[in-house]
Amino acid sequence: TNYPKSYNDVGSCQLTVNKISNNICQLRLDFDTFMISQPETVDHQCINDRFTVSGGTPVPSICGTNTGNQMYVDLGPGATTPTVLTFITMGPAFDRKWKVKVSQIPCNTDYSAPTDCLQYLTGVTGQIKSFNYDVSTGLQLSNQ
Repeated sequence: TNYPKSYNDVGSCQLTVNKISNNICQLRLDFDTFMISQPETVDHQCINDRFTVSGGTPVPSICGTNTGNQMYVDLGPGATTPTVLTFITMGPAFDRKWKVKVSQIPCNTDYSAPTDCLQYLTGVTGQIKSFNYDVSTGLQLSNQ
């Protein structure tokens, strides 16, 4: 609600994604903006705010700052159940903001990610980083 203003409340925001055809095998989620609260500092678990994906291959919950990252979700060929993307906010007061681009990728294309690959980068230069990881401020997430 009210994007691009930040969100500072307890709640959840869900988006249900249905395949546009049976020939869709993956979703690519581009995190244009992704800033929710950080994981807890002992085990680096996302116990307050978190982003979850259900309906495809199991994907670990992520939290923190993931702006500029992407995630691939395997759906498999044919008819499948809808995929549900959920932002859950229940931690302490924090100015949260997210914007996610969802792309559906046909089966067997040259731009499909390998099976069970959450991140797939094809450039010859750039930076590779795990979800929420930043040398100076981020906590690498557990269970990744």
